[in-house]
Parts: sequence; structure tokens; C-alpha cells
Amino acid sequence: MTIKKICVPIVNRTNYSKLKPILTYLKNNSSIKIEIVASSALVVDRIGDAIKDIERDAFIIKQKIECLMMNDTLDAMVQSSGVSLIQHASFYANSRPDTLLLVGDRFDIFPAVWAAKVMNIPIFHLQGGERSGCVDDTVRDLISICADRHYVATQKAYDKVMSIAHVKNIFHVGCPAVEYIQSLSVGEYLDVSTFSKKYKKSFGIKPYEKYAVVVLHPNTTQDNDVDMSLLLECVLAGGMKCVVLYPNIDAFYNKILDSIRPYSSQLICVKHMPLSDYAKLMAHATYFIGNSSSGIRETASFGIPTINVGTRQENRERNKNTLDCNGDKDSINHAICWALTADKFQSENIYFKENCSKHICENILWK
Repeated sequence: MTIKKICVPIVNRTNYSKLKPILTYLKNNSSIKIEIVASSALVVDRIGDAIKDIERDAFIIKQKIECLMMNDTLDAMVQSSGVSLIQHASFYANSRPDTLLLVGDRFDIFPAVWAAKVMNIPIFHLQGGERSGCVDDTVRDLISICADRHYVATQKAYDKVMSIAHVKNIFHVGCPAVEYIQSLSVGEYLDVSTFSKKYKKSFGIKPYEKYAVVVLHPNTTQDNDVDMSLLLECVLAGGMKCVVLYPNIDAFYNKILDSIRPYSSQLICVKHMPLSDYAKLMAHATYFIGNSSSGIRETASFGIPTINVGTRQENRERNKNTLDCNGDKDSINHAICWALTADKFQSENIYFKENCSKHICENILWK
């Protein structure tokens, strides 16, 4: 297969953080044309400005697809997928890419995959075979079934893809985002003056000052799995500063935002951070708490104690720095006490493999 044009669908900030190192390598190859298709939350301004990260890195957005229904319900997620499917199919018909390169496991990336599958466009997928604890597991496996090449992050993920896809083109390469953050210079303490982006609200965090990072996303299969109000009460009771990143725009997204607002004067709230800034924030945090995969996957590179709350990530492979807890007050408080008294962990990460992005790019260009 000769690849000259690669279509890269991106639906959210996390997609780009994992694709950036690979796209940077590919951009240096003059024989390859990259066409980025941005859709879903990535093109909704009031959710954040993650799309500007792509533009700042000098990548061209070939197409923007407005497809996201903002009704904050499960049926709105399905409706958004329907619009996205139609729009991606139209784009592929006009562009005729040689292959689709994507990362992801969420409802809004699957329409881009299914349209390509039906239209006989080869699909190269990153990070299949992993387990979490929600509907993303099903979407991830469906993408793996559709994909022609697989770039997985761990041995367990490799074994899982092998069991469901029954193909030979599975490559255990690690996680590009983990490789990228480990290559960054994060300094000895959080220095907000080195951030690549200017934020509306001052962080006001002094050198070596303690702070917590909170990232809680909706659990679309178990609503009320974790009460954000309770979580914030427990964190703020410790008296240290707290940085809260906005949740993914899934059903029940507004419920989390409504829980954040009463505490906003006590919090540092951020809609979106570029990965380089986010890495610095994680690297110097006293602890990380929530139900985001980034806590489990990425904080280990800095040895930061991480508390995973609830069931959204219950099946994901853990690093040694992660402690699981239920969403009740006693469990959260116990976990926070553990995080405050735990020694810093060694910077070891099961999702890291050296030269990950380079190996993926070399394989993509392999005929």
C-alpha cells in the first residue's frame, strides 16, 4: 500500500495530545499529505480552545465538522454520532484519503471510523485493547475490529486486540503522549510563567506550594457514580489550592459543571490546557484525583500519587502510583490522607516505550 494522503479525525483535546508527536514526524516527510478533520467538542468554542493547539503547531485543519448536540443527554450523543457519520462520509468521498489514522475510544470518534470502513479506507488505530469501565470499552473494541493496523500501548492491550481482531498487524509500541511528556523539561517547581498559553484566571501558585489537580468526567453508564460536590468538599477541606479541569462533553456534563460553580471562588478552573502545560501541572502536583485516564496513564511519569475515584476506569491497567477508592466521603478522605502522606513514587510508567512515535511513523510509511 502506497500512502500519500492520511486523514486524521480529531474530536477532543486528548486525541491531539496523543497524535501530536506522530503528526510532527509525518509533517517532515514531504511525500505525505496530512488532512486533519476536526469535529465534536474540538470545534465548540465554549468548551475550550484545544483546536488552537493544533493551529499553533502549524498543522492545517482541512475540515471542521459541526455535529455536537448540546442537550446533555444520552440520546443527544447518538444524534451527534449520526450527523458526524454523514459529514465524515461526505469528506472522504471528496478527499479520497489513502488511510485513516486515529486514536480514541469515545462515542464521537466511531462515526469517522465506520464511514471509512464502509468506504474501504484502511484504518490505522492507536491504543486499542485497553480496558476502562464504561461504554468506551465497546467503542474501542469496535474500532479494533474495523482497523487494519493496530498500535497498542501495553502487552495486555496487544493480547486483547489479538483476541478480537484476529490480524497480524498489531504492534506493541507504547503511548505517544507518555513518551512526549517524558521528553519535556518541567522544571523543579510549577512556574506558570513558562506556560505556553495565557489563562483568564491567575493560578497564583508559588514555587514549591502544594496543590491538588482534579479531573472528573461523566460516567455515562453509571450516572451519579461520583458526586463532584462531595469530591471538591473533601479536597478543599485540606486547605491547599485546587486546580480543576473541565470534564469531557458527554451526557451529564452540565451536572458536573453545576457542581463546580458554587466552589469556583475557591478553585482554579481551566477549560483546556495544552499538553506541555498540563504536564508541568501534573509534574508538581501534591496529588491528582478524579476518574480521568490521564491520571492513571500519565502521572506515573512524574511519580505523583493518584487517586482514581469510582468505576469509570475500574479495569484500566494501573501504575504503582494509583490508589482506587469509592465515591463515598470516608473512602475519598482516606485516599486523600494516603496521597498526602505517601512518598513520591519512582517515575516508572507501563505505558512508556522508547522511540514510540518514531516506530509508529516508520510502520505507517512501510508499504
